[in-house]
Amino acid sequence: MTVSIKILRGDEAHKTRCLCEFIDQWDSLAKQTNHVSIFQESVFVNRWYEQYSSQYEPVLVLGYNQDMNLIGFIPLAIDIPTKKLSHAADQQAEYSGWLAHPNYEQQFLNQAIAAVYNQIPHSSWHWSHIPPRADTNWVQTPPPELRSVHLHFEQEKSPILDLDDVEKIKKIKKNKSIKSKINRLKRKGDLHMEHITNQNRAKEVMQRIPDLVNFRHGAAHGNLAFKEDPFQQNFYLSRTDNLSNNHFSALWMGDTLLAFHFGCIDEDTLYIGLTAFDPRESKHSPGVIFILFLAEMMKEQGIRYIDLTPGGDEYKERFCNGHHTLLRPIIYSSGLEKIKNLSIRKSKQMIFSGLSLLGIDKNSLTKKLDTLKNQSGHEQDFHLFNLDLINNRAVAKDEATIIHIQEYNDLLIHQGYANCIE
Repeated sequence: MTVSIKILRGDEAHKTRCLCEFIDQWDSLAKQTNHVSIFQESVFVNRWYEQYSSQYEPVLVLGYNQDMNLIGFIPLAIDIPTKKLSHAADQQAEYSGWLAHPNYEQQFLNQAIAAVYNQIPHSSWHWSHIPPRADTNWVQTPPPELRSVHLHFEQEKSPILDLDDVEKIKKIKKNKSIKSKINRLKRKGDLHMEHITNQNRAKEVMQRIPDLVNFRHGAAHGNLAFKEDPFQQNFYLSRTDNLSNNHFSALWMGDTLLAFHFGCIDEDTLYIGLTAFDPRESKHSPGVIFILFLAEMMKEQGIRYIDLTPGGDEYKERFCNGHHTLLRPIIYSSGLEKIKNLSIRKSKQMIFSGLSLLGIDKNSLTKKLDTLKNQSGHEQDFHLFNLDLINNRAVAKDEATIIHIQEYNDLLIHQGYANCIE
């Protein structure tokens, strides 16, 4: 079977992706794809291209058969300032992948990757994880078309929760600590879950989310996600007009937003995406309670799985009752680039292995080093922040105090965060 590859970039790619005829072919191809494809479908990718058009150049990698029918598609993007190549929605998509007709998948994928490698300049092409159920033979045993491609991959176990295992949820609910925390929250206010299906309501709740996300990421990692990526909030807002493929839910204590989740959903699986909780209630584990309630909601709605997605968060392992084995490819522009990067990775692994023998935890050390790095240049000047009870805006306290960066009750954010609060 003959497959021809066509790569569109820039204005031509933007024009093509918006054509009704092309979107119909795109959607049809998604239905024929055997693996998880929601992060490569038109309703998700086109919104991302629209919101990030000033930051990324679209790259459409298209495969056609001899009858010029679309049989394969990889939506990519080039970061305009850095020229970095990535998949479309790289930071927001849980999986990097492709769409392909089953009869042409292997041939399309081999030729498409070779074409990208040879035609688009890049130092490295980092994927996020390949979707569950997708073909990974081309990564582990490269075919002839890819033997000149400098390919490397990493493997990771990713947690999933099969909701048919009712005993798993019952066991977590019976935990005395969890029961006690739920009861304490109920005494403070009406504790309830909300599945947000109305666009106006979704937009209303979305306005309260950036501060929660910034507090969580800022306190733990010094990364203000919604401040550093000014397009991100509009991308999520744009998705609220399609709440059949996006699942938005929130845990409330009266009028207080305790925790939320905004992620993709398909016929049988919810994919954990953007999530955060109110740090003022961290002693009551609102994030854990939210996942527990979310699992019950999904079970009632007929969903079989919650894909907790990669990330290494402790709560994911607590809730999971199974794992996917996922691969994450990296394609280097040259053998020298590959050797250099793998040498750096190997050196880091050796260092962390040595620290492990000394009883030093890798993640703990990394966070401490990040903390010291973020503190440098600020003359040890810190600010303590609270979330305003009415509108969830951050307000700096003047009093000095001892700060523990991992204790969310302290709400430590380094100097500079105050400047991002309007």
